[in-house]
Amino acid sequence: ANVCARCHGQDGRGGVAATNGVRPRDLTDPAWQASLGDGQIEAIIRAGKTSMPAFGTALSNAQIAALVHKVRRLQEETR
Repeated sequence: ANVCARCHGQDGRGGVAATNGVRPRDLTDPAWQASLGDGQIEAIIRAGKTSMPAFGTALSNAQIAALVHKVRRLQEETR
């Protein structure tokens, strides 16, 4: 929560734009949620994407799996 929420906000809706002007992904967006499988979300967490840094060496496999599950729950939690 501390690391992800810095950019994505406590509720996962995207938080504040980064110094490069890019607003972090709204993880609660139903269209985005439907567009990716769990493996794709895991890959983004591991390797990063665009302005999102990679967390593959900072998080264990179990932590990444739990994070994917949390990302999936965000859509339900914000309804």
